[in-house]
Amino acid sequence: TGTLTINARPITIKANNASNEYTGSTITYATAGDAVEPYYEITSGSLANGQSITAITLTGEGIEADTYPITITEGSVEIGTYTANYAITLQPGTLTITTSSAEIVVVPGSGSKTYDGTALTKTEHDDFTVTGVPEGFTWTATADGTVTNVTPGEGEKAVNAVTSFHIFNAAGEDVTDQFASINTSATGTLTINARPITIKANNA
Repeated sequence: TGTLTINARPITIKANNASNEYTGSTITYATAGDAVEPYYEITSGSLANGQSITAITLTGEGIEADTYPITITEGSVEIGTYTANYAITLQPGTLTITTSSAEIVVVPGSGSKTYDGTALTKTEHDDFTVTGVPEGFTWTATADGTVTNVTPGEGEKAVNAVTSFHIFNAAGEDVTDQFASINTSATGTLTINARPITIKANNA
């Protein structure tokens, strides 16, 4: 007698790579900006004519800028009723989350007042003009300008410069490092105007 043998058909299935900028929300292999269904490809071998992958499970997600594996769950691949006829090799992909490219510009406040012997500062939240921070995030900022006299003296600083700037997500976590373009180079100007007085010699 002879023996007839069918060898398993080898195929390699790889999860597709995907990428997206940081958004503050969870990004998955399927929701990434460049993700394309079916999110995997056969990189070696092929399916027999008329057969197709009928089930497969992929996992892979992340939030912060980093790389994360996209894996195909072992045993999740089904090729109709023919799965047992295949020797399946699974390969992971990579989900890459990059820092946000939002162009954020921070401008500290300027101001002036007539001399009254007290310091002029512009360090409150509403003293800053901040553009480019995406919706859903909040921010804090500080500046170092303070001036009391018309001609700034020791310890006074008429140039109001940003000394710190932080961005927070909805949970209140500092995520400043997730933003690649934060411009804090602008400055404000603090001015004390001379206080006008009129002095009159008394009549005699």
